[in-house]
Amino acid sequence: MATCENCGAETKPGAEFCTSCGAPVAAVEGQQPQGGPAPTTPGAPPPAPAGLQPPPGGPAKPIPPLPAYAPRPKKGMSKGLKIFLVIAACVVVLIIAGIVVGTVLIVKVVSAPADVANNYVKAINEGDMALAYSYVAASTRKDETLSGFKTKLGPLTGHISKYNTSSINVQSGGTAQVVMDLSFDDGSKATWDMNLVDENGKWKIESVKPR
Repeated sequence: MATCENCGAETKPGAEFCTSCGAPVAAVEGQQPQGGPAPTTPGAPPPAPAGLQPPPGGPAKPIPPLPAYAPRPKKGMSKGLKIFLVIAACVVVLIIAGIVVGTVLIVKVVSAPADVANNYVKAINEGDMALAYSYVAASTRKDETLSGFKTKLGPLTGHISKYNTSSINVQSGGTAQVVMDLSFDDGSKATWDMNLVDENGKWKIESVKPR
């Protein structure tokens, strides 16, 4: 028979309260009174409050901290790649320089005979027959003296209003042909076929044939 822990009076089986003092009756043989706290084992931790029970399977595992962000070091160009790029740049520069030099030489070779022909006509128009005669080839000067040159071309002085080269043809072997178109102050026009030769690196007029 169970007794009340408060007053020691006997209690009926299954009674929730003592009939003598009215105190709650303690659980008997592993049972707990209705509405009362569950019995605890000595030394065991107190039960968790309602609503804070651990999830099924035990307490939640702590989330490990994220590793600190460490940027990857930038990889620089290798020494071999740098050398290759330098060599490639030098080759490109040399190619461009070669093209420029080659273009200049070609233009110079092509334009040189035309420059001599223009200077020749200009000197005649300005009356500087000695300068015009200096553009004549040595082989031609043997058959044409300066005085004879002045007599033939003197009448053109001051009457050439316009002149320009319409065609240039430089050939191997040091010869060139220049076609010169001229306009005169009286409105007339003429075309000269001028043959030039290279004498020691300088172009000279070998013959002039009006059309």
